Amino acid sequence: MQPRKLKLQNSETIYKSVFDIYPVETLSVSDCQKKLVFYVLGWLKSKLEWEDKDNSNSEFLSHLTDVPVIPKDNKVLAKEVYNSFDLNASNGIGVENELFPHIAYYEKDSKWALELGEIDGRTGVDITFRTSIALYPESDHVVMAIRCTAGYEAGSKSYIPGFRPQFARSILWDDELTVTEHGIDRKFAITRNAMSVNGKSDVECEAFRSGLLANDARKIPVLLISEDEAAEITAAAENDEILDLIEYSSIGFSYVVLIEKSFRKLLVDSYKEYMDHIAQGEVVLHGSSPVYFKREEYPELFKFDKEKNYFDGSFQKVRDLELRKCNIEFDDDIFFRDVYFQDRINKLTGDAATLEDLRMALVQCDRELDETKDALKLAEILRDEDWHECQLEIEDLKEDNKRLETENGKLGRRIESLENAQKNTDSDFYQKKCAELEKKLAELEQKNTGSTFRQFLDRHKAIINLPITNSAKDIIDWIEEYYSDVIIVHEKARKSLADCTWRVDSDSYHTLYYMIHYLAGYTSYINDNETGLKEWEKIEEEYRTILAGVDRSPVGLATEKYKDQYTINVSSYYDEAIRKGLVDEKKRKETATLDMHIKRGVGSKNEEGLVRIYYNYDKDLKKAIIGYMPGHLATITGGR
Repeated sequence: MQPRKLKLQNSETIYKSVFDIYPVETLSVSDCQKKLVFYVLGWLKSKLEWEDKDNSNSEFLSHLTDVPVIPKDNKVLAKEVYNSFDLNASNGIGVENELFPHIAYYEKDSKWALELGEIDGRTGVDITFRTSIALYPESDHVVMAIRCTAGYEAGSKSYIPGFRPQFARSILWDDELTVTEHGIDRKFAITRNAMSVNGKSDVECEAFRSGLLANDARKIPVLLISEDEAAEITAAAENDEILDLIEYSSIGFSYVVLIEKSFRKLLVDSYKEYMDHIAQGEVVLHGSSPVYFKREEYPELFKFDKEKNYFDGSFQKVRDLELRKCNIEFDDDIFFRDVYFQDRINKLTGDAATLEDLRMALVQCDRELDETKDALKLAEILRDEDWHECQLEIEDLKEDNKRLETENGKLGRRIESLENAQKNTDSDFYQKKCAELEKKLAELEQKNTGSTFRQFLDRHKAIINLPITNSAKDIIDWIEEYYSDVIIVHEKARKSLADCTWRVDSDSYHTLYYMIHYLAGYTSYINDNETGLKEWEKIEEEYRTILAGVDRSPVGLATEKYKDQYTINVSSYYDEAIRKGLVDEKKRKETATLDMHIKRGVGSKNEEGLVRIYYNYDKDLKKAIIGYMPGHLATITGGR
């Protein structure tokens, strides 16, 4: 018989988690553990029955005759089904077949453990999946540890998606159980729906930060979504339940958290970087390192297959990889390399040990010894390869050192030459030449300085002469004095400015001045066909130096949903322009849509520091028409 070719395999952890599972209502901790065992055994039984070939699993299945197959509709298991179940009934059973299932129960510690191996060759590459599960009780809950690994042929670069066993979702959806990540308070229980945090509540924000977001016990990454972005995701996916669908497919992989109303209080101090990204319309995945998703990526990221009823966006891969990077440490005695073999070894210490037990243990030990020797040889080979690479790097460094020494000598000679030349500065020719150059340089600097200052003064003269008060009349008078050639303030905007009742401090009105100043500058650039884009970018940088944190962007779908709010009458302005001969009669307009806005701040209509200018640029009048300021018109997020 020809010897079989040895295949090296890489091993990768594709899922790992530790959960604290609390019984609710009338369940005891013991009942809770038995119920969890039933979920796992029901899942195992269905797999064995599905994979049963030539009755290879019949012997194993005979031990599971009283274990029902858990229905997929997640119905609550009747208490009498599992309450009388004896965990010892599954102690030490196992079978060597295509699935290699092994189960053991350690009565002394009340610990139940299972290992299951599966070989999948459907992709053309043999992949060995191994699932390890451990359950043990604490005073008021049960700890459940799950670890799934995949072994695949070395050199294969195929992505193996995260594997969450079916029983895990069933347990997380069971109404009689409260499931949290190990060490996390029950108030942050994992459910089938997205978790929400009131961003306006100091108490709730602090509790969420300390209890989950900044809790060292948390290993599962957190997906943070602002309320406004939730609306954008819903619109992009055309599904009102998209957040719940993301949570549905992410149970056990990540938390999905909706930040309501505002996110500034929640992300203060340690999370200011996240605040900046969320303010720019991004979603943050907080795990071992932050990952940011931009709005234009939403349709592909959060895609949901309605026919398969499964969320299959590209966020799935990022989520899986982020969880795999988490440093989830298991206690040494939670898992065994092979619980069936460990149970056999334990028997050797008692009267139940037989000669066959000793022979099996010896074979297993010999096998492990050979594996250890092979691993040692491989380590020695890798060590020798690393040593050889280090020698090559040393030779390269020596060559670099010689090159640097040569360059250093050249630079030294150059410095010496310049020093000698400097000693000859007393010559009349050198002094005369230097005087001419210095005079020319002074003339150029004076000319350039005067021109730059004049340009700056002309552009920002209005800001230098800001009104002293913040009354609506003073603001309107200031606009008409300096910007009447490029800005029209509509009667609707005059009224909204005069009727503004929310408390505005001087900083907010200064922001309004600067935003109007920027709008005037941008309108002048649009009107001036000779001003190039690069020249405008330089000028715009001056405005943004004064106007930090302010953004200009389209309004979007709100102009259609709230058309009455975003439509203004412009007939009077066209009447005047036509009368003066500035606009042709054929171009007359009656109404215009406030399709652009300059904004600062995020929040509701009455929030301090929030400033908005809604306008329409009219290319025929060559002016920006301000239709509403300084408050917030209705948006597609609910009219805020």
